[in-house]
Amino acid sequence: MKQIVLVYDMENAAAPVIYSFSDLIKANIYEHLYINFSDISELLDI
Repeated sequence: MKQIVLVYDMENAAAPVIYSFSDLIKANIYEHLYINFSDISELLDI
């Protein structure tokens, strides 16, 4: 199974961006917030 994340930019009505779980994803709600879905995946054992 391929693990992907779709990220939507609701403020700018931009098209969603596809990332893999191995990418570090910038969350624009806070200046220095990044989400690492590979860490979350490991914690949840998925």
